[in-house]
Amino acid sequence: MVTSVPTKSQLEQPTVVLVHGIGAHPVVMLPYQWALQRAGFKVHNFGYNSLRSMQRAADQLRTSLATWSQQNPQQDLHIVAHSMGCIVSRLALTGERPANFSRMVMLTPPSRGTPTANRFGPWLEWFAPSIQELRTEPSSLVNQLPPPDYPFALIKATWDFIIPSTHVELPGAVETRTFHGMHSAVLVHRPTMRYVAEFLRGEYHCVTNQ
Repeated sequence: MVTSVPTKSQLEQPTVVLVHGIGAHPVVMLPYQWALQRAGFKVHNFGYNSLRSMQRAADQLRTSLATWSQQNPQQDLHIVAHSMGCIVSRLALTGERPANFSRMVMLTPPSRGTPTANRFGPWLEWFAPSIQELRTEPSSLVNQLPPPDYPFALIKATWDFIIPSTHVELPGAVETRTFHGMHSAVLVHRPTMRYVAEFLRGEYHCVTNQ
């Protein structure tokens, strides 16, 4: 088997891992993949079965993060995640994580769960246990997660009918920004893509809306 050797330019690029949300596929993250590649990042678009337990997905992501970290240990490793992918990422980062992990951007995350899961979780638990894990109850998996101890930014949507604004917010964010759109429209919102690249490069700004 032939193993490809990273070029010097690839080794000099910070790495970004993209993590999609529930019921989605890595293809929905392609706009961010292309935008971040143009901005000078090496990008891995992580895929997983979002209908299974989030802990299972987090274990897979943790293994992948370790591999990608070893491939480029001298450069920062970041995560950009959407919706439930933010919770999977937070789970993956609990405990031991790559030494070169730097920061994360959470796009419309269910930081405190979502009422949508309260309505549909009990009915769909047999099919999609991850929904039940996103309930707003204090005992749910999402609400048992420790707060992040790494720099992160939050992106909220003005018309998010899936996750209320109050359930997106998470104490400790370096920045919280609001874009004018719906829950998944953030995946094609170019100003947000530019902001994400700036944040990952460490170009922090004051808290603003867009």
